[in-house]
Amino acid sequence: MSISEYREDFISLIPALKQFINLGYSYLPSSEVIVHRNLKLSQVLLEDILKSQIKKLTTFPLKENNTISRKII
Repeated sequence: MSISEYREDFISLIPALKQFINLGYSYLPSSEVIVHRNLKLSQVLLEDILKSQIKKLTTFPLKENNTISRKII
């Protein structure tokens, strides 16, 4: 076996990425991620994607007076 086969990328990271893609997730290149982070490297969540997914996946009606839920979505 070559040394590259022992590198973490080949042992765990790449197989994990393939598994997520098989589950329906999309791989975003780092150039696209930085745009979704509003050019802030310290921001971990991609809020615009999170909000759109919450809206898409929310199947129950939210109460009008529930301000916390309305602010999130």
